Amino acid sequence: TGAQSGDIYLWKGNRLEWSFEKAHDGAVFCLTPSPDGFLSGGKDGRVRMWNGLDPVKSFSFADSMASSRLPVRIRSVFYTGESLLVGTMSSEIYSVDPNTSRSRNLIQSHAGGPINALACHPLQHICVTGGLDATIRVGLQCMQFCFLQ
Repeated sequence: TGAQSGDIYLWKGNRLEWSFEKAHDGAVFCLTPSPDGFLSGGKDGRVRMWNGLDPVKSFSFADSMASSRLPVRIRSVFYTGESLLVGTMSSEIYSVDPNTSRSRNLIQSHAGGPINALACHPLQHICVTGGLDATIRVGLQCMQFCFLQ
């Protein structure tokens, strides 16, 4: 269980087996399993990789170029087997190589409101969107993620 305080708790039935205080600075928004333990993400803009019950790596997105004026908050994490996919409160998706700690932004979206305008290129995988966040976004390769099901 992830707590608003940043603590993480492990339960066995209804009994508390283990706790890690201040795993994150602020609320823990997501926990997901990984082959050697689990991943956690929180309000502090960090993803932590755990081996068993020991924290082994931390990836910070707090200084990344967010698509909005909002601070980066990690809302979801998924382990693909080779990389981590990280979803933020600003509707961005990052790919992270856990071996090199390199990350790249796969999708940058409009945060804080709806998309009010959309235009697609007739021949290429490019689109332009305008949103209530007063920004214009040009989507390149991410269009393959949007339209393929």
